Amino acid sequence: EKATDKTFGVFRNFTMTRGEERIYDKIKTLQHLKHMGKIQTAFVDARVVPPVASKLLEANKDSLKKITLNVESWSRTPDAGPIVFSSLTDLDVRGLAGLDYLRRRRWIFPALTTLRVGTLHTDHTPHLVRLLETSPMIRRLEADSITFDNDDDQWAGFIPALAGCPHLTTL
Repeated sequence: EKATDKTFGVFRNFTMTRGEERIYDKIKTLQHLKHMGKIQTAFVDARVVPPVASKLLEANKDSLKKITLNVESWSRTPDAGPIVFSSLTDLDVRGLAGLDYLRRRRWIFPALTTLRVGTLHTDHTPHLVRLLETSPMIRRLEADSITFDNDDDQWAGFIPALAGCPHLTTL
């Protein structure tokens, strides 16, 4: 079989590290990244995700299967309309602002089967609940730790969200 971008594309994996943040900050449009149209895995480790990186991930919403996201501060990207990542099955969210970033971008993962999160505290609860509510195919939910205050409202949201994931086998 002939090797083409469609069959054996070189640019199937996207990695952005903290050291590259400034470079991506300078890129304003996807025109400079047009060769990256069929990404399957993405690893983004940044203090703040540059707008063009968000656009790149969203442009690959139908081909991405795995995203690892480590974001340490609030995203400066504006709120967006809902974006459905139709093929994404594996999501690893680390860092203090990862779940908030997903919420602000309004990303939805209907095919998600494995969700890994770092340490979650009380203020992350609504973001996790929203993610669970929009990802009914989840089989695995892994966390370094999940801490709730003795707040019945948090549990009242979390437990039904878990119940809405009928395929969940590992917590």
